[in-house]
Amino acid sequence: MAAEPSHKGALLYADESSFGETSTTYDERIPIANNVNEIIAGLGQDKLDVGVVQQYNNAGRVDSLGPYAASFAVDAYLAGHGSTCAGAVAATDVPTFLGRCIGGLNAGATGTTVDTGTSATQWSLAGGTMVAGALCRVGSAGDGRGNGEFYAVNNPSTMTVLNAAAATPSAADVVYGAETVYCNESSSAITSMRFNALTANQRFGIWGAYCSGLEISGTNVGEILRARATITGSRFASESGSTWPTAVSTDDFTPAPCTAGAVFVQTVGTTTRAMRTVRDLTISFDVQTYPLMGYDSSNQYQTIVGCVRGAVTPTISWTEDAEAAGTESLYDIYSGSSLKHIMVTLSSADGSAMGFYLSNAKCISPRPTQMDGGGLNQVQVSFQGMAGPTTTSELTHSAWRLGFA
Repeated sequence: MAAEPSHKGALLYADESSFGETSTTYDERIPIANNVNEIIAGLGQDKLDVGVVQQYNNAGRVDSLGPYAASFAVDAYLAGHGSTCAGAVAATDVPTFLGRCIGGLNAGATGTTVDTGTSATQWSLAGGTMVAGALCRVGSAGDGRGNGEFYAVNNPSTMTVLNAAAATPSAADVVYGAETVYCNESSSAITSMRFNALTANQRFGIWGAYCSGLEISGTNVGEILRARATITGSRFASESGSTWPTAVSTDDFTPAPCTAGAVFVQTVGTTTRAMRTVRDLTISFDVQTYPLMGYDSSNQYQTIVGCVRGAVTPTISWTEDAEAAGTESLYDIYSGSSLKHIMVTLSSADGSAMGFYLSNAKCISPRPTQMDGGGLNQVQVSFQGMAGPTTTSELTHSAWRLGFA
């Protein structure tokens, strides 16, 4: 068989019922943005030097095969829900995968409209269902009320939110549900995954796999959001029993650039609208995982037999224009004793909207002073997310949430 073009490929995966189980069924597919050969290149098995004393200058022997070492990146665009969330919300492929990677996914909301607006933080709904702790959106960009921004649901029964809108929503304004990816605060359990990396030539199965890193890029104005999950696998093997091309379908959503957004920063427990004028912004994560090494593996070259997840700690940083002499509002935040909750609407386009929420954050940057930012005087600040103040559920307790709507 001749070599096929390298751009053709697919990545399938499935949950494992036990770590590294021997199974070759895959029921889900990720719409990956990176070449499958980059994934395959992360599958390694070094040889171990077992040289012994010999009688001649260049005498030698064959080295031993060492243990498997699999680590690869899975890239995917963050393209929102792919369709309007004005009605029932169903789980889509990228949020589902990210939820498996770092904690959970809630897709239990049903969008509706405002029946009666009470205030900028409360409005009755004409129907639908919202979920405590999950994110939602209200209205459309530029309407002067919800502005299409993301909001964190406080009490779905009375429909109160944790961050105020620009003004009281009007009757018939749309309240959009959202898929909300979140980190777990109480559970350290990991559901391991298996992957099938397919090309028109070689194909590889990967077992006992889990997420060991997470990055989000493209968060600046005009850029396209993209997630990169680093996956560690315990064993792999080439295979020829799968079907190419695969019949497993996946989503094909077009992402929107980061525009028509907003940044809300306020003291935890306070809902009053407090917006920042941000010039550029980054989001990063420190993912802590603890592989369990053991002798009881199912393969002679497999050393990892399980994994425990630790913290998935978020950090958000941004720059703002410097203020007039004598005014240092970012320093006031830095020097204060209050924790902050932060809502970032990265895109408010219906069907491709993305939002990010820190429920409980502390300022960790050096003292904000002033710096050169592309020829302008600017100030930079950073916050680290911590477990939220409401312990009702893993969702309400989560340090961070990523909304797709």
